[in-house]
Amino acid sequence: MYVRQRFAVAAAATTLVGGLSAGLLAAPATAASSAASSATAAVPATAAAPESAESVRAAASSGCPRHTLCVFTGKNYGGRMLKFKDEGFWQNLDKYGADEKIESYHNRRNKGAKFSRWNNGGGKVWGISKGGMSRDTGSMTIKSVYLNR
Repeated sequence: MYVRQRFAVAAAATTLVGGLSAGLLAAPATAASSAASSATAAVPATAAAPESAESVRAAASSGCPRHTLCVFTGKNYGGRMLKFKDEGFWQNLDKYGADEKIESYHNRRNKGAKFSRWNNGGGKVWGISKGGMSRDTGSMTIKSVYLNR
């Protein structure tokens, strides 16, 4: 009985995360929030379980190619996704219409990266480890990114 319940919870959580990640990456930010709320409402209360590290990693990785730094304009890897691969120079986010709008990220590279408070790497700089990820950048105001060589 216990094994069957755990399997049902795991299956429901996998379905929820898969549906959310597909919907968030395919839809604009406004549609993503309504898709997230309707998808959450469809899951039975008995299936509610804390997110596992694997489900969080899967949500972040969905649509983010390997060897790429992906930044998202929404929390929890939602909103618009920008992909960075060019190494060795600062890339200003205002060029992409995402100046100060980054709210989550996933570094799928084998090297570190940096975020900066100002254009061209000025101001406060945050180091991002290889494989690093965050569902919520919190108080970080990001204006430029740098991919380590």
